[in-house]
Amino acid sequence: MTSALTAPDDGFYTPVAFKGAFTNLNWAADWGFAAESGLMSGAGVGIPRPACPPTEPVCTATTLGIIKNGANVDVTFASVPGATYQLFGSSDITAPRSSWAPLGSLTATGTTSTLSVAASAAQQFLTVRCQ
Repeated sequence: MTSALTAPDDGFYTPVAFKGAFTNLNWAADWGFAAESGLMSGAGVGIPRPACPPTEPVCTATTLGIIKNGANVDVTFASVPGATYQLFGSSDITAPRSSWAPLGSLTATGTTSTLSVAASAAQQFLTVRCQ
């Protein structure tokens, strides 16, 4: 399973000292058609350890709560602590997402977050995007 050849060190590939998806651990030995049909032995079976724990929060779809609060509109939504949320608005719901105007952003500290924007007489559609 070792190789004298290495991948280019160009920022895209990660050079390693082994060929393919296996080093000394055959993670596919008990998984899939090849294992079930006897085409692959159970030698070296195991579960690979991830290279590093995930560092980015996982964003999920959410429903917005919108309420007028004095001169503002408060937009409340379920959030994931550590995730960054941005509020966007548009007067045209059919406009491309890239043309919607940014109205505010926050990094969530809890499971419910609120973004506030100034209320206006003009109709505006709102959306929250997570990064």
